[in-house]
Amino acid sequence: VQLGAPESKIHVHRLGVATSAFTPFRRPERPAQFLMIGRQVEKKGFEYGIRAFAKIADKHKDSTLTLIGKGPLQEQLQSLAAELGIADKVIFKGSIAAQLMPALLAEYDVLVAPCIVAKNNDRDSGLIVLKEAGASAMASIGTYCGGLPEIIDDGRTGYLVGQRDIDKLAESMDALASDYNLRMQMGIAARAKMEAEYDTVKQNEKLEELFGKIV
Repeated sequence: VQLGAPESKIHVHRLGVATSAFTPFRRPERPAQFLMIGRQVEKKGFEYGIRAFAKIADKHKDSTLTLIGKGPLQEQLQSLAAELGIADKVIFKGSIAAQLMPALLAEYDVLVAPCIVAKNNDRDSGLIVLKEAGASAMASIGTYCGGLPEIIDDGRTGYLVGQRDIDKLAESMDALASDYNLRMQMGIAARAKMEAEYDTVKQNEKLEELFGKIV
């Protein structure tokens, strides 16, 4: 549009997620278990997630932060956790098969996606794992980066913070770790949002309608 294309001809189509594959349920009332998923590269911002978790680790002694995935920064991230004195609470589980995601997400309470624009300008668009977390009725924390603000409704389905803002990230993690009912409320809202805006079947129907109009 900024380059002069007619706004009426621009349509945003959201890539859907199979909401039927994820069963929303009320997670047990327990110390919050945090989760970060993705390739361990700069744009994922996992360094900031670990640094933020370190700020709340003493307060929430039974909470953990688990990383799923592998990548060139894994050793650096492990060293950072050790340096911050939380190596025993930051768990590196490696990669898992996509079909195991529904069962995996059921074991955790909050998805953290501290994405950033990397030095080479690489960035995420819309994270599938954020949509899957929402489909499983999980609250999430993300950044104002790429398409993340379209997936998370700040204050309703989770929290959005600025890129590299460790303090705000820690505040959001603390808020969700401290309030079980808030986690559940946001998780329910996230599931409703995924059903309404990101369900694969509905999104495919919308895309077929669009193609039909063009033809």
